[in-house]
Amino acid sequence: MYKIFLLEKLPFLSDYLGSLKENNFSIITFSETDKALQSIEELSPQLIVLGVDVKESDLINFLQKIREKYSLLLPVLAVLNFYSSINFEQLRNLGVDFIVKPFTLEEFKQKIQSLLGIKQQCFVGEKEDELINKLRPYISREVKREMQNIFKKILEVL
Repeated sequence: MYKIFLLEKLPFLSDYLGSLKENNFSIITFSETDKALQSIEELSPQLIVLGVDVKESDLINFLQKIREKYSLLLPVLAVLNFYSSINFEQLRNLGVDFIVKPFTLEEFKQKIQSLLGIKQQCFVGEKEDELINKLRPYISREVKREMQNIFKKILEVL
């Protein structure tokens, strides 16, 4: 069972994560960073998901404390609004992965599974083969056009 800590004040993400409960996930929700920090040692989550409604100063302090204590061993996913004023570079420096709203439930699940290291089985079936074969001529034409454009630019420079 994978334990995921969810830190948010409004129930947006808990609705999304609720669909994961039947897939071997346990979701533990917190509305305050201090309570989440205290519970990390006791409950040992495999992932922390941070909601968009957490104040930036609380968020940064929380992340710094996690990185001091757990280095990069504990993955963190921040859910951000497209128009968010949060410094993305600062999040990257703290080892935080993020996903920007809007996103689909499937994109969210894939992001969580990749952070938890859950490998998804991918088999190319007949339908996928057919699709690839149908697109192959168009792809090759696009590649040829792109190569021609690159060569033209090179010749212009020379």
